[in-house]
Amino acid sequence: MWGVLRRVGGLLLVAVPVVTAPLDPPSIMFTTADTRIGQSSGLTVAGSRIFTLGDAGSGLDQVWGLDGTGKAAVTINLPAGSNEDWEDIAAVKDRDGRRRIYLADTGDAHNVRSRQGLPSRREFRVIRFDEPDPARTGTVAATGVAVQRLKYPDEVTHNVEAMLVQPGTGKVFLVNKTEKAEQKTTLWAAPAFSPNQVGTLTAVVPEIPVFRATGAAFSLSGDRLVIRNEQTAYLWKVVKGDVAKAFENAPTEIPLPDQRQGEGVAFSADGRALLISSEGAKQPVWRVPLVSTPGKATASPAAEETGPRSTASSAVDGSETAADLRILAFTAVAALAGIGYLVFWYRRRR
Repeated sequence: MWGVLRRVGGLLLVAVPVVTAPLDPPSIMFTTADTRIGQSSGLTVAGSRIFTLGDAGSGLDQVWGLDGTGKAAVTINLPAGSNEDWEDIAAVKDRDGRRRIYLADTGDAHNVRSRQGLPSRREFRVIRFDEPDPARTGTVAATGVAVQRLKYPDEVTHNVEAMLVQPGTGKVFLVNKTEKAEQKTTLWAAPAFSPNQVGTLTAVVPEIPVFRATGAAFSLSGDRLVIRNEQTAYLWKVVKGDVAKAFENAPTEIPLPDQRQGEGVAFSADGRALLISSEGAKQPVWRVPLVSTPGKATASPAAEETGPRSTASSAVDGSETAADLRILAFTAVAALAGIGYLVFWYRRRR
């Protein structure tokens, strides 16, 4: 009898479908309407506004807070000369509870320095200032501006376009942009923020599987982080704030829509999507869903699920995890009911 049950059980496991909810397709939120924003190099979300900045090519020391239509509701002026080569931006609540915006002045400024006959850049900066009141509009001056100077242990040039600032701690991490396949993408940690002092960066994860990283961000709660390049976003879960340990696991890969030059990335305020931007005038800001719309589902054979899921076919937050558990429980009950019926049938035959 048990041989029969084992064979029947195997058939049940193959026949029962695994139900997954497909992600909604990416959609355009808006197109940047301000002509000053020709090189959106980074993106971050603070309240109802999306903040962006330009790199060295913009020639501007300004940060723009966009409204839902792509217009600059607020323009923040930084001190002249602040932008040697801005590459990324993050808005977080710091350890002291204050909301601040961080700018990664961490690009190599190669083109600008070459035109001016200057040597390669050896010192880099992270600029921090107070997040403006959400009610403020128009042009305002940045307040609480502080600058941390940084260098690498080898004291050579590294081009970084992706910065992570951990919510609640204010810890700064940089991800270098690799241009050649043999180069390693490294996660660098900055020392505790010390204005006007030169701190040495530390390599905390020597190798990350992201080629040509152009942007990075934490979710607002800090439980996830994302690093992007021009084609793909790579997501990791962060458990108990341990950023380095997160990279011990394989990332979830999210294909991104085609962009002119994909640069910025941020989590949406609700954490259910990524927002991405591109360099170029009047470029769209895309919303790339991470969680499917409730009620949508497709069935696929269990035989196709041969290993751990590492692509966007499954959700990355707890809502879909709960749904998967409910489906698993339902499947188990159905299988047990089927087995019980077969036992009853077998005994009647005997």
